[in-house]
Amino acid sequence: MLIKFLRPSSLLGTLMASQIIVTKANDLQLAAAGEIDCTGVGAGDDYFVIKREDHCLEAFAEFGGGGAYLDAYQDPDKPYGCNLEGADVGFNYEPQGAGDGAVQPICREAATEVFPTYKLGSPGADCSSAGPTYIPIPDVLATCQNIIDTGFKGSSFSFVRSCDVAQYPEGCYFLWDDALLPDAGFYGNMTSGSANPAAASVCKYIPGSNAGGDPHFHTLSNIFFSWQAECDSKLMESKSDNLLINVRTTRKRSYSYIEEAVVKIGDDLLEFDAFDGKLIRNGKHETDDVVADLYNITTTYFGSHKLIVYHHIHLGDNKEIEVKCNNRFHMLFFNITGDFPEDTTGLLGNHRRDGLYSRNGTKLEFSPNSTDMDEYGESWQVLETEEKLFKVNRVPQHPTKCSYESSTLRGSRRKLMETRREISHEEAAEACSIHHNKAMIRFCIQDVIAVGDVRLASDSFYY
Repeated sequence: MLIKFLRPSSLLGTLMASQIIVTKANDLQLAAAGEIDCTGVGAGDDYFVIKREDHCLEAFAEFGGGGAYLDAYQDPDKPYGCNLEGADVGFNYEPQGAGDGAVQPICREAATEVFPTYKLGSPGADCSSAGPTYIPIPDVLATCQNIIDTGFKGSSFSFVRSCDVAQYPEGCYFLWDDALLPDAGFYGNMTSGSANPAAASVCKYIPGSNAGGDPHFHTLSNIFFSWQAECDSKLMESKSDNLLINVRTTRKRSYSYIEEAVVKIGDDLLEFDAFDGKLIRNGKHETDDVVADLYNITTTYFGSHKLIVYHHIHLGDNKEIEVKCNNRFHMLFFNITGDFPEDTTGLLGNHRRDGLYSRNGTKLEFSPNSTDMDEYGESWQVLETEEKLFKVNRVPQHPTKCSYESSTLRGSRRKLMETRREISHEEAAEACSIHHNKAMIRFCIQDVIAVGDVRLASDSFYY
């Protein structure tokens, strides 16, 4: 079913009267008809579907070719985002849209994929339809009004009023083609509501966060970077959640990895070691699932020899910390999901802040590919004045700075880590081609070459 939002004629007239440039910009390309994304577009470059309507309006000048800018719509039979439809350009707000043989997604070159801060769910569905990292916005009237009026850049969506009737879903939503007030944004705050095929929930992006490999970091604010140092650092802290995560990285040849980690929740200490994957809770080796006042832990094993160990720490309110040990390569990986509080700090940042902020609150202005990432990483080294979670103090300890020299591995760890063969970039790229996130593909290629084993490419960290 096609659900349309009729753009005011004055705006459409302005667009139609504007000069049409038929020569496309260097950073814009077309995907093939029938595709839903930009896979395969641009040899050697990174292209992603345009996911904001204001950027689609800009692309209209490049690809319109004398056609019209279509009314905004939500159509499950067309790809999500900015599309070229014949000579016309339109923006489809349906997140579950399918490929159409007459429609070409418009792609823009970018270093990493950018997800819109706010997104509409499928009409009649909840925010899970918008994607696994989208949640309902706060149930506050002023917040809903502000987001509908200003959160969808380039759209003419508008907030009308609160609408406290049971025929609409609870919370903030956008109404398509309603018989009472068509094409208007509403807010509903009833104790009970129901799905409505014309109502699309308004959802907020909460990116997952990852750390692992060389190690590489994907922050809560959706920034990817690498930092290869040896020291103890603060991965994440939230005093509101009584949560602190410290990691210990070890330098090996030209790369480093997370060797040990401690997660403190309340007064409990959860220790993890890349050498064996065991969970040590308050000094005791836990072999069964854990149920505690502030969290629960489930442990699962994968692989024919159970070499992959997942410890899922459930914090409640859909917040989870996944600590994975890959016992084949003796590396720890973190995957963190959920809506964490405003006071969240550390290497993984805060999803409420658009950038990387050092410990003193300064926003660092540089490319994530810059060698200056050392400055950011070092700012989160565990200070001598802070609580030390690891039982043994290993050098370097603050005030001595993080080290970028290779570590002297102890005992059997040296034997396990020394085995390595040379992997070409082409061989690594082929092994990592099974993944889809382009930033993670780059991380995968780097790690396969560094470790010297193509089997690392199959690790779920890179998916």
